[in-house]
Amino acid sequence: MKLQGAVAVVTGGGSGLGAALGRELVGAGATPVILDLRADRVDRMVRELGRPGVQAAGWVCDVAERGQVESTFAEIGARFGRIDLLVNCAGRSMFRRFLDMTDDDIDWVLGPNLLGVVHTIRAAARFMPRGSRIVNVTSVSGRVPTPGEAFYSAVKAAVVSLSESLEAELACRGIGVTVVLPGGMSTALFAEHSSWELRPDLQRRMERPPEHMARAIKRAVRSDRFDVVAPSYMRAVLLVQRIAPGFFRRGVRWYYSKLVEPRIRGSLADS
Repeated sequence: MKLQGAVAVVTGGGSGLGAALGRELVGAGATPVILDLRADRVDRMVRELGRPGVQAAGWVCDVAERGQVESTFAEIGARFGRIDLLVNCAGRSMFRRFLDMTDDDIDWVLGPNLLGVVHTIRAAARFMPRGSRIVNVTSVSGRVPTPGEAFYSAVKAAVVSLSESLEAELACRGIGVTVVLPGGMSTALFAEHSSWELRPDLQRRMERPPEHMARAIKRAVRSDRFDVVAPSYMRAVLLVQRIAPGFFRRGVRWYYSKLVEPRIRGSLADS
């Protein structure tokens, strides 16, 4: 799709990948609309992205709350008349074993990662003309099991599946769908929950700046691609999973037993 002049809504746009993508979209000539939980982040990004000829806008919105999403998108539609690009970037997680998660933990992860995607797509679709596009940022965890983040992986897998189905359903309305599967990206998500201090050093060393993924998303949108997997070595990981599933599962068990479980167990012993 053409980004010049496009009205682009980015959830979670106040930090991390969302903020990096907002900058890329402005550079491509789009009109950025930033949604974020925190007013200070929204204000900062609107000030940064706004410039002569660019009418950047922003709203404070909890995408997990359906009522807030509906009213926010009604205001966006009234102001701009259309939405050409919706990027679902908002998300959060924790580094915690599934059976250790509380009910509040489950709701905290589920809200923006799945319900937020559902609410924003339903609210935005009525303002999206033919030729527009929805981008759902998930994770390689949506296809690769990630012990220590089991529930997050399950939720991201649901968004991958939803995106695959919506690609067919929304094609009839001329709306494209892109699903993004980042792997090893440094992001503001790690600052949202103290449990991330326990993640293995190997995982930290694999992290890439969010600007790399933002540029990959921009290229994918311009070329109407369905899926984005980055860094590129993650495609090799997915290939091994597909052609040698038993070997792959043994590797996942080794990773968890040697690198993840000892750190979690040690933190519990210290508490």
